[in-house]
Amino acid sequence: MIRSSKPLRWAIGLAVAVIAGSACIADVQLPWMSLVVDGSELGGGQLVSYCWSSTIATVCADGDRSDPQTYVVRSSHPVDVQVRTKPGLRELHAGVTIVDPRDVPQGAYTPSAPVDPAPAKPLALGVGTHYISVTARWDRGDAYFLFALRVEPQ
Repeated sequence: MIRSSKPLRWAIGLAVAVIAGSACIADVQLPWMSLVVDGSELGGGQLVSYCWSSTIATVCADGDRSDPQTYVVRSSHPVDVQVRTKPGLRELHAGVTIVDPRDVPQGAYTPSAPVDPAPAKPLALGVGTHYISVTARWDRGDAYFLFALRVEPQ
C-alpha cells in the first residue's frame, strides 16, 4: 500500500508559515519609551512619530496629535526624571517645556543638546506641569516621544 505524502507536506508548509509569520511579527515591534520618576516607572510615552525598519519593510508614521497621558506625582522636593527604553539606543535628545512642544511655532522650541544615555543624570523637575520631549535613534530607526508630568506639592 502506497500512502500519499500530501498531508505531510501540507503540515510542514503550515508549520513553516506559522514560524515565519511569528518571526516577522516579532521583527516589527516598534520602539518604546517609559517615564521613570524617583526610581519608579510610571508608564509609556506618546509615540508621536517614528521610522522603523524590519527585515520586510520600513514603516514611518507622523502626526499623532492626541494628548499624552499626564502622570501626576506629589512631592515636597524636585523629582528625578529619566526615561527607560529598548536596548541598542545610539542617540538621545531630551527637552522640557511647560507647554506642549507640538503647540509651539516651528523653530521657537529646540530640545536640549544630545544626552549620552549611559551616564545620563536625571532631570530635576519641581512643582508644575512639564512636557518632556524625547527623540531617540537606534540602528533600526528613530522615534519621537512625548510625556506629560504634573508635580504637585505634597
